Amino acid sequence: MGYAVLHIDKAKGSDSGVTAHIERTYTPNNVDASRTHLNRELVQFPENDTSRTQAIEHRIATAGIYRKVADNQVRALRFILSGSHEDMLRIEKNGRLSEWCEASMDWLRQTIGAENVVAATLHADEETPHIHATVVPIVQGERRKAKDEADNGKRKYKTKRNKVRLCADFGNSELDKAEQRIEALKKEAEQAQYLSEQEKNNIRKEVVVLKDRLKDKDRELEQRQKELKAYEEDRSFIQRFMPPFFALLNVRRLLAFMGFSDEQVAQMYRTGEAVRAKAKVYSSMYRRYFEEDDTMLCIEKDQKQKPFLSINGLSVPDWCEHKWQQLIKRNRGKRL
Repeated sequence: MGYAVLHIDKAKGSDSGVTAHIERTYTPNNVDASRTHLNRELVQFPENDTSRTQAIEHRIATAGIYRKVADNQVRALRFILSGSHEDMLRIEKNGRLSEWCEASMDWLRQTIGAENVVAATLHADEETPHIHATVVPIVQGERRKAKDEADNGKRKYKTKRNKVRLCADFGNSELDKAEQRIEALKKEAEQAQYLSEQEKNNIRKEVVVLKDRLKDKDRELEQRQKELKAYEEDRSFIQRFMPPFFALLNVRRLLAFMGFSDEQVAQMYRTGEAVRAKAKVYSSMYRRYFEEDDTMLCIEKDQKQKPFLSINGLSVPDWCEHKWQQLIKRNRGKRL
């Protein structure tokens, strides 16, 4: 029988060793380097943050914590989410690893709070696929001890109940409830041998119902995959037989992110005139946003008459490269 894996521990200090392992700044002996390209980032870092460590500090700095964070205080919790080796390999073989990642991240966000999940990386280059997630334990409300004192009538003054604080002990959170449920299930498993035949039959019926529901979900997933395949075929058709139109869609997406309306995009495309505006583009290569307040934006055409967006006369990739080189010069000698 398969099982789920959830490992949690407290990060100590800067946790640079674990960060290096997660971000693969070095290659451990148990890593298959030929599969490292299959690793995926599941949480986008805040703007201008490029590492797990920076994301942790950003969350703490912007959470509105009412008291100073001590040097020896736990700033983050490390989560490892996985399953039995055989199950994880079967999930990957069946092409459902992305679905498993999405379900795992949904559970984590609902349990911990989406804003507290600051980093998550899928490692597919080790023996068993797993997720490394980093959680900053920001909570709101009274400490558990203070609440107990209030319930027992020992507290002589009132405290603010909505204070934001950093606390590695989640108290009566959903995480604690989940742990309590696990303990209860263990006790139930120990007592299972004493169940009556009627109780066992009821369990078997529940299993049948759950299997039927699972089949329904599989059929629903299959239908969604068919719809996705049809969409991809339409997209491929547009890209193959109408490349200028497909390229214009990409230009429209970039300009819409900068606040341009469809009418403005159409006007720029018709006239070919440059427009002075603020440019802001996300580069997947450098994993950061680049922006500049005063630029000339223009929809130009290449030799094959495909439209592309130029910023100060440069294509978007060239402009991002130019901004990156500027950033390197400004921060020479500093760690980016």
